[in-house]
Amino acid sequence: MVTRTRAASAAWRRTVRLVVVLASIGAGAFALPAPAGAAIAGDRVVVTSEPGDPLLAGVTVDVPAVAGASFREDTGVYEIVAATGDGDVVLSLRAPAGAGRLTSGLYEGAVGIGGAAARPWLGLTAGAARCGTTAGRFHVDEVAHADDGTLAALAARFELHCDGSDAAVFGAVAFGSDVAAPARRLSAPFLAYRAATEATRTLTLTNLGEAPLRVVAAQIQGADAARFRLATDTCSGVEVPPQGSCDLAVRVGAGVTSARAELAVADDLTSWGTAPAGRAWAGAYRVPLLVGDAVVDAPQVRAPVARGTSVPAAVTVAPAARATSTSASASASSAT
Repeated sequence: MVTRTRAASAAWRRTVRLVVVLASIGAGAFALPAPAGAAIAGDRVVVTSEPGDPLLAGVTVDVPAVAGASFREDTGVYEIVAATGDGDVVLSLRAPAGAGRLTSGLYEGAVGIGGAAARPWLGLTAGAARCGTTAGRFHVDEVAHADDGTLAALAARFELHCDGSDAAVFGAVAFGSDVAAPARRLSAPFLAYRAATEATRTLTLTNLGEAPLRVVAAQIQGADAARFRLATDTCSGVEVPPQGSCDLAVRVGAGVTSARAELAVADDLTSWGTAPAGRAWAGAYRVPLLVGDAVVDAPQVRAPVARGTSVPAAVTVAPAARATSTSASASASSAT
């Protein structure tokens, strides 16, 4: 028999080792609707980083498999492993002493591993890269255990801020769950405009998930937001079907010689819960909008995923063969 707890409403590109450690504050967290779609969605780990994030530097990762999963009652550690030909992706969750097992719901105010025992814990490493300090939150959409206590299913989403950065890492995982992990691709890491030239640039959002992706809203924000105009928006308020897409076109006038703002996109991967301190609009992935000839003429620079390593801005990693066991305690002790 499998015991499940889930939200009331149904509905990583880098082949390196990733450790995410989350911890609940107990059963008191309130529940949000799970991502739309109740069909068995398959195992998946998705991580997307905003430009400026010191850990992943704007990289999006999609690992479409989970190689192994475990829960240790003695340590309280949950672990999910997504194996690739070059390394593992490992997700670990742990509740503070006395909190018991995770339950479905939202957990705000998370701190790094080894932080305040009464707070949720959230940690992320990427190969040798790791955060000195961590802040964030996470939402458990579903968690299930078999009668013997082993982990049967887990679906969760998280938002992490590394070393005090305002830039976020968003992620979602699904193992043995009927809740689909939200996954989507944006067509560009930023939109650049030549100075004093009227122009429109279009950002396309494509749903790579196995269920409809709800786009809550798109909004231009930042100090120079008034210099930009959202000329086309076929995304806001829309459920984008699997493999479907929508467009956001941003226009700038001929009189603008220098400006910077952000196009914030809130969807199932990013938009849930309330705002943590320090973000102008939490729960949204922000795409830089830049005006200036120096920006347009500069060569496209590949974003580093682990410090000192250059990789493309997005990738899908092919899974390796399924593993039969994992080591939860080793991952938990290595996270910071």
